[in-house]
Amino acid sequence: MKILVVFYSSSGTTRRVGQALAAQLGADVEDIQEVKPRHLDVTEPGGIGKLFKIMLAGAEANLGLSVPILPATHNAADYDLILLGTPLWGSSLPGPVRSYIVKHREQFKAVAFFATCQGPNPNARCFAQMEKASGKAPVATATYQANHVLIGNLAELVAGFVKQIRRSA
Repeated sequence: MKILVVFYSSSGTTRRVGQALAAQLGADVEDIQEVKPRHLDVTEPGGIGKLFKIMLAGAEANLGLSVPILPATHNAADYDLILLGTPLWGSSLPGPVRSYIVKHREQFKAVAFFATCQGPNPNARCFAQMEKASGKAPVATATYQANHVLIGNLAELVAGFVKQIRRSA
């Protein structure tokens, strides 16, 4: 099975998970890039300007807005499974991931979803938004808490999701 791991990461947390998944699955990686990158790591200082950017990004996500992204480097149609990864912004799907899904959904044969979040109780709303945008039910889903990603063993952390994906093949 040929797999593409696609993710958007503004702070690096979702990127870490996506790369760990790709390494275990022998998958290719597509890192979604915004035309105008925003650095929205909530754990770093930034003052009122950064707070405004974070609030704006959350509002865009809650309103279901897409944002301009750079062209993809891989053709999603060449893959049997697309793993879509996203941070949670206000329990919603961020604009860059929504943009990627809308642009490429006709090429998806099958999908799986993963998300990273700050809190211990992730909201399933984002996965429902991903399913609606892609027009496909996921074969597997997983959510990772940011502090576990940063201090934990990533190979162990993603092992259960990797097993789910392999069983779906």
